[in-house]
Amino acid sequence: MEPRQIEILCNELGLGDIVVAPALSGGLLHRKYAVQTTSGKTMFMQTERARNYKNAQGVCGGV
Repeated sequence: MEPRQIEILCNELGLGDIVVAPALSGGLLHRKYAVQTTSGKTMFMQTERARNYKNAQGVCGGV
């Protein structure tokens, strides 16, 4: 997810302006974003990536 997409999402949900840049963490199968906004809310989003899942199966030998 691009930073602009996170900004649009925060605006659409009425969470306010982003005051701390989105932090990214996660592994091969997911990404988590933490966002601090002017309303004091922190939001976490997780997206799964089907292609990464297939790649992980290849790494694990299809287990």
